[in-house]
Amino acid sequence: MKGTLTSVLLLGVFSAPVAAQDAQQIYDDVAQQAALQTALNRPTVNVGGFIQTGWEYSNGGGLSTENGFFVERARINISGDLANETLSYLVSGEWDTSNNFNLLDAYVDFKLFNIGSIDTGAFVRLGQFVPDFYGGFVDDPTKLTTYNYSVSALTFGQGRGQGVQFSRAFGENLRASAFYNNGFDNLSGPGDNNYAVGGSLHYHIGFDLNLNAGYAYSDSGSEATNSYTLGADWAYDRFTLDLDWIQNDASGSWDNWSLVSTVSYEIESDLEAFLQWEYGEYEGDLNLLTLGANYELNSAMTWTNSFGYSIQDLGSNFNTDNTGWRSGAGDGQYVIRSVVTFSF
Repeated sequence: MKGTLTSVLLLGVFSAPVAAQDAQQIYDDVAQQAALQTALNRPTVNVGGFIQTGWEYSNGGGLSTENGFFVERARINISGDLANETLSYLVSGEWDTSNNFNLLDAYVDFKLFNIGSIDTGAFVRLGQFVPDFYGGFVDDPTKLTTYNYSVSALTFGQGRGQGVQFSRAFGENLRASAFYNNGFDNLSGPGDNNYAVGGSLHYHIGFDLNLNAGYAYSDSGSEATNSYTLGADWAYDRFTLDLDWIQNDASGSWDNWSLVSTVSYEIESDLEAFLQWEYGEYEGDLNLLTLGANYELNSAMTWTNSFGYSIQDLGSNFNTDNTGWRSGAGDGQYVIRSVVTFSF
């Protein structure tokens, strides 16, 4: 009996530290999981942006010579996500050539139905953004081959609006979206019942060939406009080809259109040559040919050099902001640009 009691006492003495260690491990595991869950639901903040600066020379077409250095864009982006990427946000602003700071994007994306991710599933976007309509006008021009908007995109593109957009992917090959906002290129908030409604389809055929189409109806209060676009992009080895058609019936006529084709070739991993042709009409002609190259100086800097030539008179209705072109000029106008894009 005495030996049994001694064994029990010894077992209690030596097992107590083990039990304490187990309790401490459980506590540590719970605390770690709680901290992880808190981190997953805490908003993340990412800061980035880019600066585009360079030199430009233009002449011809009966114009006087213009040349000099410029800062084309200086943009800052703040983005992040919350709750395992079921909610994300983006706020961006940019200083213009007059040194005024303008809000560009301010929106949140809500993942829906627990389908896929923000990029591949279904989600709703609320706020101020570029709606999904014409592929030549995107939120960030550095995503384009030319690192700048075309005259066609600035003239016929959707710009930014304030509203809502629903997007949904159907499998890996089809994506659809629909939007409603306060009008094309309209950031003025509530006004005289201005609005736009539209949608788009993107379909991946295979062999690196993609098709897209979009339609929009925009009412500015004084005029209603229908717009549509058809496009395709294809990649083969080192070649890429983008082809876009966009047309509207502004002023009651469908004689407002543009065809934009852009072909690029990767000469080296850090050097890409491109050729862009814009051909259209908007109570005047559009016939621009631009040859250029992008050289990646490092992971954060790209140097773009281009030469553009106007084959016909450039109609005065075309928007040429930040392109170097001057509308209303005669044929033979040319623009030489050398621009460095620094991303951070």
